[in-house]
Amino acid sequence: MHRIHRETRAQFIKESLCEVRTLLNQFERCGALPSSAQYHLGRFLFENFPQGTGFPELALPEPLSEMEILAELQYIKGRINTSSGILTDREKTAFFFVIIPEEMILIDTQKAAQLFAKFNVPLSGYVVNRVIPESLASQDIPEYLRNRLQMQKGYLKKIDELFGNEVLARIPEFERDITGLPMIEKMAEALFGPNR
Repeated sequence: MHRIHRETRAQFIKESLCEVRTLLNQFERCGALPSSAQYHLGRFLFENFPQGTGFPELALPEPLSEMEILAELQYIKGRINTSSGILTDREKTAFFFVIIPEEMILIDTQKAAQLFAKFNVPLSGYVVNRVIPESLASQDIPEYLRNRLQMQKGYLKKIDELFGNEVLARIPEFERDITGLPMIEKMAEALFGPNR
């Protein structure tokens, strides 16, 4: 076997492509092909999309009659009214806002409370969460935590002014997130007292 040098191989490929182009151009000129671009597109589509490129026709569903549309709308209205009745019934539903002593939370909570009032959704109270114990102030704590305590003091005062006796509990900041039964028990004890 003889070796074909790199230059010779490149030259061979170039000449072969020229022959193919010349042949396609001749077919195009005599009308056997609409165009060489169309030929290549056709080959590409045939090789890559053997089932064709179109989508099968979809059958449209039968249009609903006015009576069917009206019945569907009345059904939806009934479900909305039932849900609304449950959400606004103080005997069946209670909403509690859980807030933390920070400025943006207080602003958002006031807006939400106004919306609840606007739509007669009963609000049963507020629970203040993640309260850093005041007893830490007498200990040797980092300056950051001392500043947080001072900031929190102002927001807790504001919470008392805004929501007064509607604040049902203050839950301390725990060492980790409330996940798992032991932490839920700890949270329940802080919320309701021991042995409840």
